[in-house]
Amino acid sequence: LAARVRAVKDAGEEALQLRVEKQGAKIYALKAGTMPGPDALAVARVGSTYIEAPAREVADLWWHFGSRSSWDALNTADCQVVSEAGPYKLVYLLGKPKPLISARDFAYAACRLPPAQLGLPAHSFVFAQVDAHGDVPPMGGAVRGRVNSVLVVVPEGTGARVEYFIEMTAGGWLPRAAVELAANDVPMAIAMMKKHIEPEASAEALGDVDKAAQLRYHAHLALESSEAHSRPSVATDVTASRSELEAALVTMRAALARATDADLVKRIKADIAKVEARIRGSK
Repeated sequence: LAARVRAVKDAGEEALQLRVEKQGAKIYALKAGTMPGPDALAVARVGSTYIEAPAREVADLWWHFGSRSSWDALNTADCQVVSEAGPYKLVYLLGKPKPLISARDFAYAACRLPPAQLGLPAHSFVFAQVDAHGDVPPMGGAVRGRVNSVLVVVPEGTGARVEYFIEMTAGGWLPRAAVELAANDVPMAIAMMKKHIEPEASAEALGDVDKAAQLRYHAHLALESSEAHSRPSVATDVTASRSELEAALVTMRAALARATDADLVKRIKADIAKVEARIRGSK
């Protein structure tokens, strides 16, 4: 999979045909004969966008697969981590129906790759998702498809260049035209990421520290609800300046006042204690 992605990257625009350009993302099909290897899946797309946010934040959002349905409303009905073993996550994703296509579900093993494997700078982030359709039982009557993909996040300017290489087989018999149209939607996940992340970055750029802190904290609470065991505390993720920590503390206390779930109350109190300690340490 990585070799196929590297070949497409090396070929550049000569290998690509623009299919869709909207919501700040460009979606390309591969020209005939440009996807090397006999084991490539039936349909391939490449998506590209620029997200005005730190590359680490983009990478964190992607790696917490359990939160995907909260930001990818276009494609994802449900997404959950079935199991973890070392650096690998086994992920189940239930897609949304498309015109003439009923819902498909997918299973894949996800891991991080060294950026050098794709010839990228060391501070980049690379995630591979490799088909594991036989490792998770079908759920809810959906037709099981197959998918391989690589997401690349490269710091660029004040934000990140994001590229999404994906190949898939929908499963079952479908009209080719319907498959091709649906395939254009799948890499639009990166446009959904852009839409989800950029309001927070915009608030920071405009100097609205309180708004940025609120957006970031609520996003982190959503991640905690989906994969609390695999993500850093918000107390270490919020920007370390004193003013931002104080704004985040106000938001946390407001969230604590509204919280009723015992586990959520416990998590918020723990985060408050950590932020208070960081504020004391910044004096």
